[in-house]
Amino acid sequence: MVSGINLSDTINEEMNTILLKNKSLKNGSSWYLATCNLLDYLHSIKPDAFDYDIQRRIVKNSFLDKLWESVIAEEPFPAITITVQNAHEKDGILTIDDYDILDGLQRTFRLWSIVYLHGIVEKYKECDVKEIINKMKEDKDGNRILESGIMNRTIIRKLLDQESEVELHKIINAYKRFDIVLYVWTGLNDDEIIKKMLILNAGQRSVSSTHQFELMFLHYFNQLTIPRGVRIIREKDSDYFAVKNKDRTATDSSFSHKFLCTFRISHIRNAIVFKRHRCRIPESLV
Repeated sequence: MVSGINLSDTINEEMNTILLKNKSLKNGSSWYLATCNLLDYLHSIKPDAFDYDIQRRIVKNSFLDKLWESVIAEEPFPAITITVQNAHEKDGILTIDDYDILDGLQRTFRLWSIVYLHGIVEKYKECDVKEIINKMKEDKDGNRILESGIMNRTIIRKLLDQESEVELHKIINAYKRFDIVLYVWTGLNDDEIIKKMLILNAGQRSVSSTHQFELMFLHYFNQLTIPRGVRIIREKDSDYFAVKNKDRTATDSSFSHKFLCTFRISHIRNAIVFKRHRCRIPESLV
């Protein structure tokens, strides 16, 4: 599950959900309404789930950071929307694998951080806060949890306190008893997925204009041939703001700042990389 400290044995390759309703649409896509156990859902999260290209980075939100307290209190929260290439239904059970999160990434990350911490405690039999934090700093996801402020020394100490109402194992047991609602989409192309993500997030914290720009040209970014030693930084990258604030080397560039795009009504004519660094764009894309 976590690449850096090798907790991948906790991943379930498939997630079984109880199908409530489904509908096929004229454009060839289908949606399903289903429920599943929260812990099963979190155990099905793939290692790169929080690096999904169209999603923004994990943002700070103190109201969401204690979402596990809502689970302990058995309070429901909004459905999570995912997209998959294929979903298999049999006898009222919808089986899903290899999915991406369209709406609910921020909530999922916070709930999953408990599973991550539980994995470290169980794997290393470690209850010392300092040592746990050191283990987290060795791993990309652990660093992301710490940098986002979801966990710190005080919070981890509280989660390890057996007298606490939000003690780690109590939360895991609450996860086992808690069901969530899922909207599952299949048959969406890349443009439809991006549009769906923007619609689903429209009423929440706004998606920055920089991230919207990057979404528009994601197909260029994914096919760029980037010279060795050059880094093209996107807003979702952890060091984006450092680069933006000029804490960068001569070979660091911001993706959104370095591209000037000229539009025609029917198609994109050009994409030009500014100044120092040249990134080759395949002829088929322009």
